[in-house]
Amino acid sequence: MPRYEYECDHCKEVIQIFHSMDESIDSCPDCGSADIKKSFKTPIAFFARKERDRKAGELVEEFIQESKEELKNEKREVDKNR
Repeated sequence: MPRYEYECDHCKEVIQIFHSMDESIDSCPDCGSADIKKSFKTPIAFFARKERDRKAGELVEEFIQESKEELKNEKREVDKNR
């Protein structure tokens, strides 16, 4: 399933959720506000189709590295808030 990002206009949180293409959420899981919108970033499955000149392994490695960086940043944020 693709990962989608939603941004809440009320609490300004950015939420990443995995769901099928025909699903969406209608309220923020953090604050409950209905002022939430889907960010229109390209899911990795569609990105891979555009990059036919690159090998699949390169795309996977790039995605893994980006995910590791995101995880490190999130861990730093959690440590700051403790």
